[in-house]
Amino acid sequence: MSAPHMSFYLPDGKAGIGVETWTLVQNPNSTAVKVNVSYLGEDGSAKVVSDTIGPNSRKTFNMADAGVSGRHAIQVSSQTAGKKVMVERSMYWYNRGAGTIESV
Repeated sequence: MSAPHMSFYLPDGKAGIGVETWTLVQNPNSTAVKVNVSYLGEDGSAKVVSDTIGPNSRKTFNMADAGVSGRHAIQVSSQTAGKKVMVERSMYWYNRGAGTIESV
């Protein structure tokens, strides 16, 4: 990606039998950044995971660890004023026999 951003909107991922979705959030800043990773269900439900990512590091969020299953779109937003982040999404199927990585 050409530059970090304050918010990212990712197409739906899925968590369930044989399917995993991971959201990778990188903080390229020299100070910690608070982020919200929101899982948006087809039925309008939302599950939000808030976390702090240390300076010049990254964290990986597993959709299943958030307690959601089935299909959910993903929104990632920096909650720290003026501090942008970078995001990728990885999905695996067939118990990691197939997969993809998407940068936005």
